[in-house]
Amino acid sequence: MVAPDDCPSQADYIKYFDDAIAVMQTEAALERIAYELCLDSAAENIDYLEVRWAPRLHLRQRLTIEQVIEAVLSGIRSGPIEAVAIVCAMRHDTPEDNVALAREAGRFAGRGLAAIRTSLERFASKGQIAADDVEASVAALTAAIGKASPQGLAASKALTTAPILAEFDRQAEELTKQSARLFVSDEAREGMLAFLQKRPPRWVS
Repeated sequence: MVAPDDCPSQADYIKYFDDAIAVMQTEAALERIAYELCLDSAAENIDYLEVRWAPRLHLRQRLTIEQVIEAVLSGIRSGPIEAVAIVCAMRHDTPEDNVALAREAGRFAGRGLAAIRTSLERFASKGQIAADDVEASVAALTAAIGKASPQGLAASKALTTAPILAEFDRQAEELTKQSARLFVSDEAREGMLAFLQKRPPRWVS
C-alpha cells in the first residue's frame, strides 16, 4: 500500500490504506495488531515505541471511541517493550467530532495514552471553520476544559507534558552540551547585557 506524493488532502491519502483499515474494525483485531506491532518492534531492537493512530477510523462496525482506545492500549500493554499511544484527530473530521474525541481520549490519561494531537488551525486552513473564528473556538474549548475537576485537569497536564519530559530525559546529555555552548556565545552575551542595561538587543531594529 503506497500513496502518491501529490495527494490533495489527508482524506484522499487515507483512501489508499482502506483495505488495511477495513480489517481493523473490531476490538480483537485492534488489540492483536497493536500487540504484534510491539512484537515486530522488539524484533528490530526498538525498546520504546509511540503508536500514533486515529481512533475515528475504526468506527465502521459501531465500536465506540472508548472501545477503540481501550483495545489498542490493551494490545500495547501486552507487548514486550515500553510503548505509549498518541491519539490523532483527522483534518477531514468536524471540529465537534474532534473535540469529542479529545474529551474521550483524555479519560485515558496515565493509562498508556501519552498525548492527543489536534489543531483548530488545521480546520480553519481546510475551510471547516472560518479563520477569524479560531480564537473564539479555542476560547470556547478552553472554557469547557476549565469546568473539569482539579483531578482531571492535573491528569490532563501530566498527559500533555509527559512526552516532552521523556524527550528531555532521553536527550539530557546532548541538551546540556548545547545549552553550555549557547550560553557563552556572543549572541547570549548581548542578550544578557541588553537585559541588564535595560535596552533592546542589537538585533532588534
